[in-house]
Amino acid sequence: FNYSVAVFGIQVIMDTTTDQLAPKSEPTEHDGAKSEPMETDTTAKQEPTEGVQASGSAEWLELAAYGKEVGVLMGAQPSTPELNPEQQSKLADVYKHILTASKTFAEEQKNKPSPETVASRLQEQQERASRLKAVQLLGRVYVGSIPFEVGESMIREAFKCFGWIQQCAFSFDTALNKHKGFCFVEYDAPEAALLALEQMNGYIVAGRNIKVGRPNNAPQVLPYLTPLENRAALHNRIYIASIHPDLSQSDIKSVFEAFGNIDKISLAPGREGTGNHRCYGWIDFSEPKSVDEAVSAMNNFDLGGQFLRVRRAVSDPTEVLFVAQSYQPPQATVNPATNPALAAQQQEALAAAQAALTKAAQQPSTATAASAANGDQAANTTYKMMQDRASSLTVVLLKNMVTVAEIDDALESEIRAECEKYGPVSQVKIHVLADSMQPEDLARVFVRYVDAKGAAAGLEALNGRFFAGRTVVASLYNTQLFDSGEFNA
Repeated sequence: FNYSVAVFGIQVIMDTTTDQLAPKSEPTEHDGAKSEPMETDTTAKQEPTEGVQASGSAEWLELAAYGKEVGVLMGAQPSTPELNPEQQSKLADVYKHILTASKTFAEEQKNKPSPETVASRLQEQQERASRLKAVQLLGRVYVGSIPFEVGESMIREAFKCFGWIQQCAFSFDTALNKHKGFCFVEYDAPEAALLALEQMNGYIVAGRNIKVGRPNNAPQVLPYLTPLENRAALHNRIYIASIHPDLSQSDIKSVFEAFGNIDKISLAPGREGTGNHRCYGWIDFSEPKSVDEAVSAMNNFDLGGQFLRVRRAVSDPTEVLFVAQSYQPPQATVNPATNPALAAQQQEALAAAQAALTKAAQQPSTATAASAANGDQAANTTYKMMQDRASSLTVVLLKNMVTVAEIDDALESEIRAECEKYGPVSQVKIHVLADSMQPEDLARVFVRYVDAKGAAAGLEALNGRFFAGRTVVASLYNTQLFDSGEFNA
């Protein structure tokens, strides 16, 4: 390294001094012929040559001889002539520059990621891009068999309880000036679409049972769901929707703290500067059991005049919010002025929105009034409400237990006798879903206990048991829905 520095430094010095020291002779007739070796003895150095002053020639010859003879910058041969102060200064500057550049290069190489690190980062970026794509695709559901008199506002009203709707896209027949009887509802979160798929298929709208399912590209989309679920399984997280807009994050925390310690609450923010939320969010618990208890107890629970929708989360809140904030609504492809059906639907949506605003202005929010009146007592009131709620959980839903073909007159009494081992039973209800047409389709079994203690004991004993070669799935069911005859929730 020192040898390279020395040679490079000498070359720089020679280049900077050649213009001043090199002889400037006119070309002669001997130019181009083979030159004789140059004499380098003392006499030749001191005798001036033609066209060159003696002092300039001697200094140039000394520097040339030094450049040829020097081998190492440090520890040069004793016979090597010394550089003058100016030359030593220039050589020192060159050495400093090279040393600084070498240190910089070494630091860059040290901080440069290894090929393994680069490959790992690239794979992580690809996985994140795949998850973001999954969040976008899995939030889309198909809605069919829509009556022609039903517009976008009615579909939004029916489906908004599961999460924030980005778009409700109808397909229109321009010749008939009406929609084609189906649309696509796009949510922010995949959990909202899953809830809609679970609860809205067969829902009656304007006297007709609508069909809800995945779009035609579902086979391409569903493989994205498993990685999301596996990733979400690492967290004790639930998804909640249909939150009253006047309830704050602290209000939600005070409600769900009854099920266990809460690590984090993430409510989807509304428009910037408003301080509102989009009526959905996520809650992270410390314990896994808190998730199951919260889902069983709080799904379809009336909080502030709205029925909550609660399920286990399958997505990362940061990724969902990133996709939601990046969403750009597509431009309309149909001109309302030339499409009376579309114009009528927009007028319908506008009228519904104005009516809702007028009603809200005339009737102050009960949730806001309660918060202002109770002040610090809000948490105690909520906790008491949760205790009352827990004491009313007396209905146990048993899934995957019996098929339609297995239902007979003796089945109800057999189930009652088995369930009474864990507490007194007041009612057993066997419900066949409306879309269950085949004998092998499964039915729902509802067991109502006299008190919550018996329901809790029955839930723990029956969940996971084998019955007729099948594993029973037991969960608590909303008592209000059961009393009202709603068995499809």
